[in-house]
Amino acid sequence: MNNHLLFYNMDLNFFSFLCTGGRAGAPIIRRRVPSPVREPSPVGSGGRAPSPVRVPFPKATKEEAAKAIELNAEALDCFNKGDKAKAFDLWKQAGTLGNADAMYNLGLCFYEGVDSKQPVDMKQAGEWWMRATEEGHPDAMFRLGWLCFKFDKPRAVELWEKASTLRNPDAMNSLGWCLKNGYGVKKNEIRAFQLWSEAAEMGNVSAVKNIGVCYETGFGVEPNMYTAVMYYKRAAEQNNATAMYNLARCYETGSGVEQNKMLANTLVSRAAQQGVI
Repeated sequence: MNNHLLFYNMDLNFFSFLCTGGRAGAPIIRRRVPSPVREPSPVGSGGRAPSPVRVPFPKATKEEAAKAIELNAEALDCFNKGDKAKAFDLWKQAGTLGNADAMYNLGLCFYEGVDSKQPVDMKQAGEWWMRATEEGHPDAMFRLGWLCFKFDKPRAVELWEKASTLRNPDAMNSLGWCLKNGYGVKKNEIRAFQLWSEAAEMGNVSAVKNIGVCYETGFGVEPNMYTAVMYYKRAAEQNNATAMYNLARCYETGSGVEQNKMLANTLVSRAAQQGVI
């Protein structure tokens, strides 16, 4: 078996990636009422682009805001029953009334595509996530950060910093990844470890795996193979393929755990089925 350590991998496919702990793409219903957060826009090459011209929605009345919450809940019910087209229409109504959760869910619809009548539209996905971000929606900040990452890493870091202050574990995990590699921000292994620790405690599976790697390599913490194995096991039990592979190496060599080559081969096979190797 290749004894190469798989480190802080980050899958850019939002709806199959490991960094969200399995909850990526799930529409949400909760209603937040944070102070609005105004953010700059995503960019292309050559620096920050000017903010796009977006006509703000009229401020919803108390009755309209209540109606928007009902529409968002109804849309979620339709989505769960398989009627994505109706859910899309309802979310659009609720989003236009200023419901941040509906804006976020609408962005997911545009990102994935609903049907042949409403295909994937990345521009619209970014537009709705930007609107939700302006309303202080941390999940939208996380998504928008990934749309920005390729072209403007500092902008992505800004968004993930904002979302992290709002306790979004996915943003914490991604921000830790940037701090580890120096993407859009100065490297800081201590803070990266701290962010991953917090995200792991909040249920982010990729962060759990990352903490395992930290303990194995001594990144931001004193190395401890026994603790590394504990975190690898925890992440592998939640179907994290990279953790499975790293745990397989430990069983193969007897590092931090009793040697068990048969179990190592089983874990490698499971990781391979998910395309890690």
